[in-house]
Amino acid sequence: MSVLADLKTEIENYPRDFLDLELVDISPAVGTSINRGEEVRFQVQITNRGTLDVHGLSLVIRGLNGTLVKTGNAQAQFVTSLVTSVGFIDTVPAHQPENPVTTNGTPFAFKATSSSAVARDLVRVEVGEWDTDLNHVLIAHSDPDTAAQGTFSAVVSPQ
Repeated sequence: MSVLADLKTEIENYPRDFLDLELVDISPAVGTSINRGEEVRFQVQITNRGTLDVHGLSLVIRGLNGTLVKTGNAQAQFVTSLVTSVGFIDTVPAHQPENPVTTNGTPFAFKATSSSAVARDLVRVEVGEWDTDLNHVLIAHSDPDTAAQGTFSAVVSPQ
């Protein structure tokens, strides 16, 4: 493969390899169970462990096993899945495992439509559209390198 083909593949795989998505700020606080039909609000946290800045990120939020989801808009209706606008998250900076980006504003919400005796997956958040550039890789990683050097040598005679 060529360098460009390898780069294309690495960029395509970047979200699954370097972005972590998590539901946070869940309210009411959820222990091991929730009530059927109870509206549970949440935000999404995105952690970028890789070398690319992620720009213009949109999210796909899916209800699983009969769960419905909605945006925080007061007029929003519960649906089986939703997609935020492109650019919903402006930038998720590279190399920020200790400083994730969290959605702000009115939280998303979900509600389970049926009960279950065992824990089951209710909501999945996925990466939708996104862009990147090589600025961070090309600028932030152009660090000093003491191994790249030139030295002048000569005999110094007494005079």
